[in-house]
Amino acid sequence: MKRILLIVLCLSMVVLSSCQAEVKDSGKSETNATESTTTTTTTTTTTTTTPYNPEEQLYAKLAKLTKEDGTGEINLQMSVDEICEVLDKYNIEYTNHDDVYVTVGKNCYMTNHFNGYGSYVMMQSYKGLKVGDKVDKILELYGEPDEKDGDNYIYKIKDVTIVYTSRISFTVQTSFGVVTDIVVGAEIPYDEIYG
Repeated sequence: MKRILLIVLCLSMVVLSSCQAEVKDSGKSETNATESTTTTTTTTTTTTTTPYNPEEQLYAKLAKLTKEDGTGEINLQMSVDEICEVLDKYNIEYTNHDDVYVTVGKNCYMTNHFNGYGSYVMMQSYKGLKVGDKVDKILELYGEPDEKDGDNYIYKIKDVTIVYTSRISFTVQTSFGVVTDIVVGAEIPYDEIYG
């Protein structure tokens, strides 16, 4: 009887020790699964934390409204009221300065479309050139300028007739090799006004 009891006790210990080994192995699997999940979660968090700059997003949105040749939803032939209508359509806040020009942040839309003159100063161009970019980016996007006036890169786009013939140009102003202003403008030649 003592032998049977001893055998049963030994078998019980063997069974218990094998169960404990299985629990330890399954614990390791759970730990590995948890570590994988944690790594995945960390990667996802790192990927989704990108810098958010609402000002840059605004200028990128505005850049798509006016092309370098003065055309687009906001174009050089528009009055201040027409420009405001487009900005309202996109829920973009602006300041109307006595129906002479409109500002949106650092963008400025000066227009006097009745005589063919206008000038839009922008923080980003339609093709993606930004204030703060290096001169190399100007040449990469637009090539050699038609004219270089000091640090200004001038691209003569075309002539249009509104009341007078206006020369449309795209000008990138730089200082110390960095873009400081981007201007799309219509200019009336002096000789056409004064003969």
